[in-house]
Parts: sequence; structure tokens; C-alpha cells
Amino acid sequence: YLEDDVKGGRRLLTKLWNSTRFALMYLDGWRPDAAVAAPTAADLWIRARLVQTVCQATEAFEACEYNRAVRASEAFFWGDWCDNYLEIIKDRFRPGTAFSAGEVEAARQTLLHGTYALVRLFAPIVPFVTDESEGFDINDQWDWWMAEEIVRRGLWALPEVRQAPYPETESQLHG
Repeated sequence: YLEDDVKGGRRLLTKLWNSTRFALMYLDGWRPDAAVAAPTAADLWIRARLVQTVCQATEAFEACEYNRAVRASEAFFWGDWCDNYLEIIKDRFRPGTAFSAGEVEAARQTLLHGTYALVRLFAPIVPFVTDESEGFDINDQWDWWMAEEIVRRGLWALPEVRQAPYPETESQLHG
């Protein structure tokens, strides 16, 4: 093994863990039907990039080119998701934000579905970490009543990562 690969892997896992915690921080106590989502250009862009990345990684996995799948996943995660999208949406969650309730709702929906898709995307690559993301059992973020309400309304039922399908289609990525 190469020591630099181990260091790079550690940085990736730390960033994946921290970005998931970031998402959970802004999803805590959130009611998905609080406002009608009004996606901004950033929301639409990251959703499209996520779909492209899933397609690239899936194609690579199916061709048994695991290194290419890892590169596609990491490039999206580091460059598009963490360095751009997460930084862009931070202002939407600040008190007194100039963003509309619909724009904040769109950020939360994108944050939820994007993080959940990323954890599933990385599951074949780092299963020991994504399996630990039972902390990303979204129902734990609401009290039991809210979890039941979400399921009752059919808004989404997100299974644990180890039981969830690998992301495949745009509808799976965006609920």
C-alpha cells in the first residue's frame, strides 16, 4: 500500500462524515411540507451533476472499472458537492436570510436527497463507513410522530443505507 493513499482515504472519509453531519444539522426538526420548494440555479445544477455522476459511476462499476467509479464519485463529492454546493447553501440557513422560504425548502430537499444519494454512491467503495451512517437514518432526525407522519403522507421512506438500492434514476435521487 501507499501511505499517501491511506492519508487520502482518511481525508475522504472525514469529509464524507462531516458533510453528512452538516446535512443532518440543517435537517433537524425540518418538516418537508413546510413550504413549496423553489429550486435555485444552484439546486438544479447540483441535481443534474449528481445524476451525471451516478451514471458515470454505474457505468464504471458495470465495466468492473472500480478506479474510474471512485474517481467520478470523489470528483463530484469534493469539487461539486462540498466545495461548491454546500458552501453556496449555507447562507440560506442563516437567520434573517434574504432567501425565500421556497428557496430554503429547495436547499433542504436537495441536501437530504443529495446526501442520501452520496452515501449510497459511496457504499460499494467504503461500506464500513456508509454502513455506520445508520446515523443517517433520517427518521432519527424527527420524533416518532414526525417519522410516522412522513411515512403516512408518503413523502419518503428512506431505508438504512445497507438496505437501500444503489442510486439509479433521477426520480430516486430527488424523491
